[in-house]
Amino acid sequence: MKNRKGFTLIEIIGAIIILGIISIVALLTYRSSLNDFRNSYYSSLERTLVESGKEFFDDNRNYRPTKILNAQDVSIETLATKQYMGSLMDYNGEYCYVPTTHKVTLEE
Repeated sequence: MKNRKGFTLIEIIGAIIILGIISIVALLTYRSSLNDFRNSYYSSLERTLVESGKEFFDDNRNYRPTKILNAQDVSIETLATKQYMGSLMDYNGEYCYVPTTHKVTLEE
């Protein structure tokens, strides 16, 4: 009987295939978690903007709609300058550029 040490080519290829499958599953799980985090972050940011807009209209009644079913809006820039919210950051922690055309709408 010969004393064989080492692995055969088939065993090495099998190990590489198994590692590849594990890597693909891990990558897909990571990407899914990252997408879930982004969606959760931006949903939370949206809720914060809406609440800031509501606080603005509660404090500044003269900006509220005068008729039933009218809508009124306030720009994000106004909310930031009047200290109703902080600066906007994306999920990476970088500041977002928000043009003044984006508005928070209050509908009665």
